Amino acid sequence: MKKNQKFFAILLAVVFTFSAVSVYGLTVLKSAWMPDATLNLPNPSYSFKTVTIGDRSMDYILQMPRVRNFDGAPLSSEIKYPVLISLHGSGAETYLERYRTETMSDGVLMDHLSKSYEFPFISIHPLMPSFAYGSRHSWLSVKDLVMKAFDETVANYSIDLDRVYVTGFSLGGYGTFDYAMEFPNKFAACVVGAGSHSLSDAPRMAGIPFWIFHGIGDFTVNFDEGKAMAEELQYQTNDKNVIFTQLPVGHELTAEVYSESTYNWMLSKKLRVDTSTPLPPAVNAIYSNSLKITGWISDELGSKVVAKIGSTVIGTGYVDNHEEFTIYLKSTLAINKVVTVNVIDAFQNAGLPRTVTVKLNPIPYKPVIKSVSTTKMTGTAQTSCKIVAKVGSKTIATGLTNLSGKFTLKYKALKKGTSIKVTSVRNSKSSSAVTVKVK
Repeated sequence: MKKNQKFFAILLAVVFTFSAVSVYGLTVLKSAWMPDATLNLPNPSYSFKTVTIGDRSMDYILQMPRVRNFDGAPLSSEIKYPVLISLHGSGAETYLERYRTETMSDGVLMDHLSKSYEFPFISIHPLMPSFAYGSRHSWLSVKDLVMKAFDETVANYSIDLDRVYVTGFSLGGYGTFDYAMEFPNKFAACVVGAGSHSLSDAPRMAGIPFWIFHGIGDFTVNFDEGKAMAEELQYQTNDKNVIFTQLPVGHELTAEVYSESTYNWMLSKKLRVDTSTPLPPAVNAIYSNSLKITGWISDELGSKVVAKIGSTVIGTGYVDNHEEFTIYLKSTLAINKVVTVNVIDAFQNAGLPRTVTVKLNPIPYKPVIKSVSTTKMTGTAQTSCKIVAKVGSKTIATGLTNLSGKFTLKYKALKKGTSIKVTSVRNSKSSSAVTVKVK
């Protein structure tokens, strides 16, 4: 990438929040550009701040709205302002640091802010500390600091908590996905430039509107990865509230990314506050030989599902676009154990629980073979099972599992390499067969 192109991409990633949007009334979005004389816009106003948690600190830039007739006095407490959190990409922090030495009236940042349009957002621009770098998900390591900066802004200004947005480019694009996953009840919408994420996490973000931009020639954050994430989110939401725009560039942004239409789209999205209690989920039978719990629940897309025995969490999952969920377990459960399953939605409303008692599966699971010789076989299976060994259609040995589930079968001498099929049988129900060879 040419030097000036690279600078332009980084600059947009850092200060995009000062791009064109012709709105102020927050609920009435105006589509036409308005002349500076009509707006009487103020000089740009921003300040440097620092937040600290323990021995960790983070600097950030706080940008005030540019709205008509604002004379530098405190913002009106009668107006609730939207908030935009901007996560920069790798390398952009050097430009943010430069602003410490720029005056309030010059520099590239000021040139970008001198346009004649209104910008109603209070913008938070975190500067990632050097200790946080290390992976594509570095923004996760400072999420507490970023949220503290946000909380301090909420405490000091009149904020519309139904209109809080997050956006970012490259490393900040990954961070935007990360924050959408970590704080699904906080953001009304997200804008991602050249970012991606694990597709398996898409259900956890499915309740949030996304506009995703990616350059088709991007090999830094591969275009196909970004497109795959957008398509997975569209799949999880049945194409609702997820827009994907392909850009004719590489690892950079174009003017359309942070433009009037983008900001109007963001401001049209409002957090749907939900205080209702989710209903109990439908849970399929849980068997003692299973390593997963499955079920379904309506109207809770992306919600977390928690399974417990007593107060101990044994597994979690998420509701997918088919309104189904799967909770994977680390070990099988004992017969007659009582499992409680409930849903926690994006607004942290805990649902009514569903209790299920673990049953003995009528179909035994297939045996696990420990050793095979020319005359003997050992292994484990469920207790109270008959173990049957066959060569072809001929039964060569049978036996029972003991109270520990162990068994030993003896048979007439077989040649090495002979294949033996072994099944578990209980109450006339047979497991699938496991095939082993004589050693």
